[in-house]
Amino acid sequence: MRKHVLTALSCAALLMVTCTACAQQKADTSAADSSTGQEATHIAPPENGWTPETLLNASSLCGVPFAYPLTLNVLGENFKLDTKDYTLSKEGYVIASLEYKDGHSCGVSLESKSVEEIDGDTPIIFLMFAADDFPEGAVRINSITQGSSCDEVRTALGEPAEGSDENGTWIYYFQDAPKDDFVRVLFNDGKVSALVLNWKPMQ
Repeated sequence: MRKHVLTALSCAALLMVTCTACAQQKADTSAADSSTGQEATHIAPPENGWTPETLLNASSLCGVPFAYPLTLNVLGENFKLDTKDYTLSKEGYVIASLEYKDGHSCGVSLESKSVEEIDGDTPIIFLMFAADDFPEGAVRINSITQGSSCDEVRTALGEPAEGSDENGTWIYYFQDAPKDDFVRVLFNDGKVSALVLNWKPMQ
């Protein structure tokens, strides 16, 4: 069975890419596109659990709705892939930075064995949003964003499969998927500080 969970080395590389991007972002987040403040989509957590498709279809970034499979073409011309400091994981995935037109960016992984093979239809299979990657409200995962409370996360995603601490990590596994397909919600002082989505590409 093909697995695409990132190794510890790959995760460290992705964190380095993201931190580098954060350091280059504009200090004044008020320049973010006004679409980031739009009303968030929200659906009730499915009784049988989330799938990548149902969750992505209820999510958005900078006002741009996600879809499944998620690709650069879905995100549109305001996003680009920054591969200046990319890493190639041993599983055969490109780890890089997804950059918005205003300079904000986040960690991303695409299903490709080389940067040269990536095009607009290459599946995105991993996203990591750290606390300051985008202005609050720009990232919407079924209505939750940076700064959302624990109660808001429970309402939006349901009870986590693992974790409950208001200063820890909550993990949600996708329905009928191996445990390397997940959503991680990281909290600090009872508020969302980071979001990680990892899923299997459409077969």
